[in-house]
Amino acid sequence: MDDKDQWESSEGAAPAGEEDDFFTYKDAVGEERRLHLAAFEFWRSLRAGRDLPLFRDLTAEGLSPFKANCLLLDVSNPGEYRVRAIGERFAVLIDHPVSKGHDLSEIGDGFAHELVQLLSAESPAFRAAEFEFTEDRVESRGIMLPLSLDGDGVQFLMVVATFRRHSTEGLAEFHTPATPTPAAEAPVAVSMPVADFRLEAALPPALAAAVGEGVAAAKKVVRMDEGGRESLYAALGRALAIYEQADSDPASFEALLGDAGIKAQARAPFTPVLKLVFGKGYDKTRLTEYAAALAHAVKNGVRSEDLPDFLMKMPGGIKGCVREERSTRRRKRSGRTARDPLSGIRSMVAAMPARRLKDIAAEAAPGDDICLLLARRNDDGELEPLGLAKADPSQLTAILRRQTFT
Repeated sequence: MDDKDQWESSEGAAPAGEEDDFFTYKDAVGEERRLHLAAFEFWRSLRAGRDLPLFRDLTAEGLSPFKANCLLLDVSNPGEYRVRAIGERFAVLIDHPVSKGHDLSEIGDGFAHELVQLLSAESPAFRAAEFEFTEDRVESRGIMLPLSLDGDGVQFLMVVATFRRHSTEGLAEFHTPATPTPAAEAPVAVSMPVADFRLEAALPPALAAAVGEGVAAAKKVVRMDEGGRESLYAALGRALAIYEQADSDPASFEALLGDAGIKAQARAPFTPVLKLVFGKGYDKTRLTEYAAALAHAVKNGVRSEDLPDFLMKMPGGIKGCVREERSTRRRKRSGRTARDPLSGIRSMVAAMPARRLKDIAAEAAPGDDICLLLARRNDDGELEPLGLAKADPSQLTAILRRQTFT
């Protein structure tokens, strides 16, 4: 693409996103999420089955939703981060005179310095990632997305960032001030917004270990490509482990919340645990959905070690859990009880005689080395075989793929 012409002429609206556990336009709140999601969806659309999108495929129309908050970097020379194009709002974050060809590594302070430190730690294996940067009363969040010149390695990066200001009255919305804000003297490292607190009280070893593992797992939820969902589910599993430990030692858990500055919530018992793991400043919409997923899992008797597998098998993943919880609340408000999908056949199954496996095996067709067995649970909790369930090969394959045997 022609950097200057395409950059200065771009106009348009954000593309529609597809719904999943990490990214959905429907649930995105405010400019921050809209811009980050638009950038990620545009980047993903350019991949077209490749490992990396090509830099030449960038278009003015695709860049337009986040152009003002975007920075394009040439990273083809190790240790150099040269500007190809920079949006006017991103320039406020840099807070230094920057033009095309400028090497950001030459700027020794503020956001530019911390961004270079982050990129240097990732180099040369750049991957799609979110980040957070805080200095003084300015908090910025962004996403970096790698691009290739010819499909062989990463030569360019697209960085999209937004920021907001803290004040004595509270936290303002994301915005761009009319004049640049001076950089703070001691910026903190760029990182994910996971928990960061010091404990004043000693914790029982099991609870302390659960918290440590939870925070460590949450830090891995920075990746947004193929491995992201697995990392998220693992972090939620560790969050549920903290909840389980807290249930056995509520006093220690209450002290932990107090030290972290987090309030317990009777109507939302999983939210404090999630804030411990992901951080108090984490996206509220995501925390609400994660809490619904934990609530649904616990109602179904799922333990922390089994939560990732439960979410992987749940139709719709976290979104599926949210839908189930909302449906349950609606039924409670209306006074209706949940419909039992097996109510019409329970009496029929109860009347079926229990059979021996040896007799059932004789009914299997020759060559059927895999069969689906139908059984019922008796009053003693034992399983009683009833017969072979009819299933064609495609149905049997679909059922088996949903199972995990250890």
